[in-house]
Amino acid sequence: MDKKGSVETQYEAQDAGVLAFDSAGELVSEITGCLDLVRQLQTDFKGDAAIVTGLKEIEIQLQALRLSKDPSEKVRSKLEALMAVPVTGEKTIRLDAFRKKAARPVESAEAYLDRVRRLVKNTRSNILLLLASTPGDDKLTQLLNELINLKLDGSYADIKARMEALTKNPALIHYNSRKRAFLVEWLKPYQARLGERVEAMSEERLMEAARQVESIRSSDLKDIAKLTVDNNREPFRPYNREMHPVMNGRTTDFWGSPAVQDEFIAIMNRLITRFAFTLDDRFLLFRTEDEGFVYLVGFADEALEHAIELKDGKYGLTPHLKVFLNRGGKYQEIVAGNYKVNRAAYYRALKTAVVPFFVAIAPLLDLTLSDEMKSAFDMWM
Repeated sequence: MDKKGSVETQYEAQDAGVLAFDSAGELVSEITGCLDLVRQLQTDFKGDAAIVTGLKEIEIQLQALRLSKDPSEKVRSKLEALMAVPVTGEKTIRLDAFRKKAARPVESAEAYLDRVRRLVKNTRSNILLLLASTPGDDKLTQLLNELINLKLDGSYADIKARMEALTKNPALIHYNSRKRAFLVEWLKPYQARLGERVEAMSEERLMEAARQVESIRSSDLKDIAKLTVDNNREPFRPYNREMHPVMNGRTTDFWGSPAVQDEFIAIMNRLITRFAFTLDDRFLLFRTEDEGFVYLVGFADEALEHAIELKDGKYGLTPHLKVFLNRGGKYQEIVAGNYKVNRAAYYRALKTAVVPFFVAIAPLLDLTLSDEMKSAFDMWM
């Protein structure tokens, strides 16, 4: 009787010409985890050729160990022997420390797919923000189209393969470069107070500077505009699912003229890009100092989910603004239902409520409100 071997030739069309090996039993997931770690370290230490060379050799040996038919004890011994990465002379790096530092529960397929969906959604939102600030970037538009059409159904293996292919897409490298450039421009108004050139900052320093600016900006907002940014967005998130029916960049009737509508869009664009360098949260909340009003500013979920593809290949996002009035300690949105018999009164209520906001926020945005805007909103300030 022929003894069944551990190597089996595959002739199916999708795997033609490959050999299938059984894996190293109960230790395969641990070995795979070490492989992922070694590959990540190669990226982290890409500037040190000696370390990368040592890590590549470890990677090859781990690949072979994953297919080992030795008893578990022997495989374990070999795995432990691979924990030291030779660098130069007597110098080595121990992977044990990295393993302990990076150790975390194995991510389930469901958790991975959920993370991928959030990543794709947030990246799409960020691209739309970049296109809103500097339209006409063909590479960003190409990446956005690919993400819109990216299939996130199918098996875990299928989706992981698609994501791995996406990471090699040159358009993604361009996106990361544009995102950095955007963040640099976003930080420039605060460069003097940061005490160093923004362009020279490392990626880590840029993120640290962004956190510093959060504090600076909040202080300016409170001192100059008598407003505060409310980071507790969850209670208001349901209100951002749908666009405001009239106070948006698409509906013309409310604004009275195209010029006023265009000015509103310009204010919203400057406001969003000045106060947020990602669209992860979709909208911003501003609260008046006396807590009489809360203003929701940004892009409704429906606007992000149905971005408008323009004729020239660009994408358009429609901003909106919602106003909430403090009634006995609870905030209620000013809605048309409260003015069923008088639409003009509804418009007046909205315009009266947003006058303090526009007047307060304009100096922080380096904007001067036009006479047309002041007239349309009957601004007395």
